[in-house]
Amino acid sequence: MKMALARFGQATLLRGVVAILLLRGMIALLFGVVAFFWPSLDAGTLAILFASFVFLDGLLAALVAFVDLAQHVRWWGHLGEGVLGVIIGLVTYSRSNITSLGLLYLVVIWVLVLGMLEIANTFWTRTIRREYWITFINGVLALLFGLILLIQPGGGAMASVRLIVFYALVLGTMQVTRAVRIYLERKTATAAIA
Repeated sequence: MKMALARFGQATLLRGVVAILLLRGMIALLFGVVAFFWPSLDAGTLAILFASFVFLDGLLAALVAFVDLAQHVRWWGHLGEGVLGVIIGLVTYSRSNITSLGLLYLVVIWVLVLGMLEIANTFWTRTIRREYWITFINGVLALLFGLILLIQPGGGAMASVRLIVFYALVLGTMQVTRAVRIYLERKTATAAIA
């Protein structure tokens, strides 16, 4: 009985992680699509879209950290992602007159730290999550994206909108892929047990 309850609790937590990852991916994809198709996108509008995206992503990452904590999994990486997203989101919201270059540097800070946390999280959870390679690739892409923006800032965020949109679409796709892989892996494992 105790084992069945533990398995039920584990399955419920895993469904929560899948739902949160799927939601994080969908928010990133939504940000990317809206920013790409927004007519005459200016720095202020891009800042609000970006702030909303990273703030919501941060809240959801913090939720994953609490699920990890309940599963006795190393949760620091997800909590770091969550705190980072919330802080960058709030800072961006509070700077209503942010310049394009200022917004670009907030994007760079967010993506570089996110990349480092994703790579670190890969090694922390490698033995318990089989989709760790997706997390690792996501971290490497984040670092590359951040370095490209840092080395060639161009005219600020507005000149780099296409690159920011591209990264958001890649990030969203990777998170949705992780969610689907975890779901399918769990579904296969549950079918094998039954």
